[in-house]
Amino acid sequence: MAVSEAHQKANIKWGKENLTNLAVRLRKEKAAKFKELAYKNNTTPNALFKEFVDKYIEDNS
Repeated sequence: MAVSEAHQKANIKWGKENLTNLAVRLRKEKAAKFKELAYKNNTTPNALFKEFVDKYIEDNS
């Protein structure tokens, strides 16, 4: 089922209020290898970043 326009707007508003982006700059070759290995191991780069951040916060709080 398609998401209504009102629901899309609410999702965008919530995201702006509750989320932020973190960026990392890597050489293209290294980034490509990282993505390849993540997908090969049935995960995503984003999931790995979130896991690292959660563990880092837990270990250092």
